[in-house]
Amino acid sequence: MLSVSTILAEASISASENQPILASITNEGSKEDSENIDAHSVAPIRRALVALKNAEEKKNNEPEILYVKKRKRTPVNIVKPLSIHPAIDKPDIKIEHRLLIDEAIKIMPIKCQNSLRNFYVRYDTKDRGLGGKSTIILNGNIETEELRALFMHEFGHVVDLGCMQGTEEAGMTSFKDGPEIMYANDPSISFYKISWLSSHTQRTGSNREDFVSGYAAWDVFEDFAESFVYYVLHKNEFAKRAQKNAALSAKYEWFQKNLPSIPNVSSGDTEWSGVIPWDITKLQYTWRATQEVARLQP
Repeated sequence: MLSVSTILAEASISASENQPILASITNEGSKEDSENIDAHSVAPIRRALVALKNAEEKKNNEPEILYVKKRKRTPVNIVKPLSIHPAIDKPDIKIEHRLLIDEAIKIMPIKCQNSLRNFYVRYDTKDRGLGGKSTIILNGNIETEELRALFMHEFGHVVDLGCMQGTEEAGMTSFKDGPEIMYANDPSISFYKISWLSSHTQRTGSNREDFVSGYAAWDVFEDFAESFVYYVLHKNEFAKRAQKNAALSAKYEWFQKNLPSIPNVSSGDTEWSGVIPWDITKLQYTWRATQEVARLQP
């Protein structure tokens, strides 16, 4: 039989320092009973007191640090792609915009995806968007459907100027992107020649019905970008208009021939009424690419 005082002595902890523990042991029964506790009951108490002593010594030897117990968090199911395009996956771009644009770009040919090297979403601008050879800047305050359509328009510039390029040995053409010369074996040249003599000069006899939108008639590069977004998001409407216009038919066939891998992932919600829209990115459509994008991934 061992007494409480013996246990405390063995643990080198005074009874006065552990009144709560001592009280819990002795609050029931007589003092005599509390001084005579079976060894099997004493062992757990002894271990607890020794642990208290060790903890106190450790605390005294350590600098004062606030320890916070970590809580177990319930896992949240977030559907994310295995990887987001490196140009798009930036911390200053809202996650919903990264996922939106990443899904859109993944229906494009890999070569064209890789042509996008610089991507920015601005939340402090009134400008809608800008696209070029390898760079896209978008206004992040635009509604979801319009933002996707705007990206498609700007990515059309990336496809045109960055993904599809010619080589010097093929010879120069009358088409230029600013100071940059467009070479004869650039696939885009055959698209340009449908309605244009040079970057800003339309072919003789061209009329407004030859362009998918009013903005497309601005110059050869906007013609390509507007036709591109029309083909991706409003393919059926594009096909209907192409049946009644030779220039639109040639442009529609150009996309079918040169970008055959782009899947049919959207349908336009605006019936063709004979009124040419100014801006294709403003037209309503239904996006259904999620399953198709998943299928396309390796």
